[in-house]
Amino acid sequence: MPKQSTMSITQDLAEIYALMGRPDNVEYTLKAVACFNELIEMGFSPSTIMLNVAVLYQNINYFAEAEEMLDRVEEKYPDVEVEVNDGGQPIYYYVVSVE
Repeated sequence: MPKQSTMSITQDLAEIYALMGRPDNVEYTLKAVACFNELIEMGFSPSTIMLNVAVLYQNINYFAEAEEMLDRVEEKYPDVEVEVNDGGQPIYYYVVSVE
């Protein structure tokens, strides 16, 4: 299968798993993270993919992993500003903004 097709299918799977994932259903969130990480390894890593991984990690309380991914975004995309703020509420643990 051509690389582009594989990437497209992997991205679709990641998005479906992300939609199915919830804080109480970590399994699907981790599947989404695995798919997004596979895309990154294939060389398809726009900042949005990496930010999606960070948000998914924070949704399941994997805060160290989320912060690590945000650090990777800053390293790979020095022109992208990443700011993380404590959301101060149980639904949104962090607010992430990107410019």
